[in-house]
Amino acid sequence: MKQREHGLSGSKLNNILPEDFFHLTLESFNTACQPFTERPQFFFNIGGYIIQLIFAGPSLLSSLTSSLRHLQVDGVENPDLTIYCWDSTSTGTPLPILPWSDKVYVSAKEIPFLQQNGLHISVKRESGVLSLFDSKSKTGIYWIEDAGSLPFYEKASPFRTIFQWCMLEQQRFCIHSAAVSVNNKGVLLAGREKSGKSTSSLACLLAGMHFAGDDYVVLSEESPYWVYSLYSSAKLDAGSVGRFPELAEKVSNRKKLDAEKAVIYLHQHFPERMSQGFPVSAVLLPNITHGNKTFIRRASPAEGIKTLAPSTLVLQTGSRKEAFGFLARFIHQTPCYWLEMGTDISSVTGVIKEFIKGL
Repeated sequence: MKQREHGLSGSKLNNILPEDFFHLTLESFNTACQPFTERPQFFFNIGGYIIQLIFAGPSLLSSLTSSLRHLQVDGVENPDLTIYCWDSTSTGTPLPILPWSDKVYVSAKEIPFLQQNGLHISVKRESGVLSLFDSKSKTGIYWIEDAGSLPFYEKASPFRTIFQWCMLEQQRFCIHSAAVSVNNKGVLLAGREKSGKSTSSLACLLAGMHFAGDDYVVLSEESPYWVYSLYSSAKLDAGSVGRFPELAEKVSNRKKLDAEKAVIYLHQHFPERMSQGFPVSAVLLPNITHGNKTFIRRASPAEGIKTLAPSTLVLQTGSRKEAFGFLARFIHQTPCYWLEMGTDISSVTGVIKEFIKGL
């Protein structure tokens, strides 16, 4: 058995083999579909990679597709990946057996990641989401006990763990970064939380630039490197919403901002500014200053990897060694710059736009 991250002892989960657990869970999905007259299906195109979602009933449908609607396409006969989605509460169908007991929880957020014979399994303790991916059959399973308890961040960025696994096989990586472009020339905006990444990317969108993502995008190792949109959702701290009056009424969870970040599904309001992807010409590293002016200065590759890697790797379920190697190659081939952000948001967008035009 190949063990990664925190690892597991033995090759069984509660006395059941991982591959048997996968098949039993898939059988449970089929049982969960029985109370409903149809299985809703959707298809999405992520940089030429076609993903099919099949739902057992309607309970998770809106929550798991809203941030992907800008990538929706007509159905195809042989998708690259099919993900079966269900919850137990609305379908009356429990999991066949829990994959791990509470005794093996190793952190506040997830149970150890398991990979064995092309099968990937992860359970997020905080959200309760179970993700499975079988690379041989190109099949994924997404389960939660109760669709009504799905956290806001899962709605804004659904299937992130499964997408990480399947994109890895395509020599692509899910990167914690924003991405904007002008005239089909793009930049990544990379940084830790509260660095100004989301603020900058949203300001760029409102200024008329094209937008591929505010928090998570797919980066492909091509020549040049290419970024693909993954989610159209944007997340803002509740206190930052006031900086964007144009977005305040577009927040989807306005009544829950005392406990959640504000989530905006941008494709619903700015479809013409959503981009499915573009080549990456540079990386900008936002840094909030307290001066008035915004300016850009060159950053070293070491500063680039130090800024981009930690936030990406901490969100990576497995394959962190491969992800770090990918990021190192990308940073050493792509120029990095500090975006020293002043207090005037309009000047930030002007500086970014002129910078991109000059690349």
